[in-house]
Amino acid sequence: MKRLEFKKSIKLRWKIISSCTMFGFKESMAYSLNNWGNLLSMIVYMITYLIFLDVLFGRVKMIAGYGYTEMLFFTLIVQINYYLLFIITQVNTERLDTSINTGELDLWLVKPVPALWFVSFRKINLGELLFGAFPATIPLLVILSGKWSVLNMSFGGVMAGIIFIILGQIIIHCFVFMIAMTAFFTGEGKHARNVGVELSIFGDSIPLEGYPKFLKYIGLTIVPFLVHTALAVSFFLGKNTNYYYLVYVFGLAVFFLWLKTVAWKFSLKHYSSASS
Repeated sequence: MKRLEFKKSIKLRWKIISSCTMFGFKESMAYSLNNWGNLLSMIVYMITYLIFLDVLFGRVKMIAGYGYTEMLFFTLIVQINYYLLFIITQVNTERLDTSINTGELDLWLVKPVPALWFVSFRKINLGELLFGAFPATIPLLVILSGKWSVLNMSFGGVMAGIIFIILGQIIIHCFVFMIAMTAFFTGEGKHARNVGVELSIFGDSIPLEGYPKFLKYIGLTIVPFLVHTALAVSFFLGKNTNYYYLVYVFGLAVFFLWLKTVAWKFSLKHYSSASS
């Protein structure tokens, strides 16, 4: 009986996330002008940043032990993580804030759906990822295309790096979402949410090896800004081979998922609907 209920629960959650993804895709395609404008801004940013890197490495040879090609790869992972953060976490925390502020959340709380799961993934803008984010990354991929042999990559390091990206996205999603839940108490959490997003991408500036020990400790614990990019790239490029990090980060992801659930239940107990 429990196994049947578990299967139904998984099936329902998959149906919700697939339906929300399809709706988000159709919605993004309905506003083509916005997509073109967003694509143009992303391409301009990418070209500008690549010029900056070229000028920077014209003056120095290494940054925190990373050469020019390694920093190009670091930039690629930064972009992947930023796009994932934007199309999944940021857009849904914005909608959570609006739902709390307007009382729309009441509607979803009385529906026979897992409310926390729904508000976490109610919109996934796959169209922006495919037709905005990916094309904007093409200039970087073109430059990297002839330089892959320079990178010191192993199968184990690549697999670990991918796992860190996935687990890191889960962790920062929970981190930003919990900060966004302050809207339950304040009625509006825009500024707190923005702080959460900025903290979560704080580690996207320089490689892991460039941070002092106290920032590494903070970035791998209470404010997890180093997992999804800095730690992942360190393993991708063979700078770090301590695979005990996999166990630690997995445990950290489980802890943040549990903490998110606890924070959600606590927030609902203190929720005063805007529509009442």
